Amino acid sequence: MLNKIIYFSGVHGSGKSTLVKEIAKNDYFLEHKRVHSLTLDDTYIRAVWRLTKYYIEAQEQLVLSKDNENKLILGNRCVYDNFAYMNAFQKLHWVSDEEIKHHSDVFEALFSKHLLPKYVIHLAPSFDWVKERLEERWKKEDKKWREDNFKYLQKVICAYDKLYDSLSINILRLEDIDYKERINIVLDWLKNYQK
Repeated sequence: MLNKIIYFSGVHGSGKSTLVKEIAKNDYFLEHKRVHSLTLDDTYIRAVWRLTKYYIEAQEQLVLSKDNENKLILGNRCVYDNFAYMNAFQKLHWVSDEEIKHHSDVFEALFSKHLLPKYVIHLAPSFDWVKERLEERWKKEDKKWREDNFKYLQKVICAYDKLYDSLSINILRLEDIDYKERINIVLDWLKNYQK
């Protein structure tokens, strides 16, 4: 049933949530509501929590896809996001080699091949585009965990690019594109999976 789950993946501030909500307005799609995140300051504990959260969400998405055979399920983030962030944490020396190894062990214990995403829309705007969007968001909302650390943002963007360049899955990459154009590109790409 993973062929009926489409994941939206990308750095914080890349526009995933906005795009998912807009696409889900179409009756053929169903937005999966995410598991609530805990507020955790410890970088490694946060990463392991998110890994287990993505496992729970993957299980929920499989159930949704079985219960809604005529719809594609839209997932906001997936386990691959966790790997991009862990790579950035490692580059910034926010996690140890031992923690990286343990994280990999937890991933292996939770995720078998049948739970790994097959279809991903990778929102990959430039650093400047994301920074501008985050600064606009902060006028209305509180800053989220470390999102005002721009060195961190740069490392995460780089980690996403390397990650998705290395995976052999179906990926649609969206860069600095007008909001309405993004929607049209995604809807056209998703037509391939509406069978």
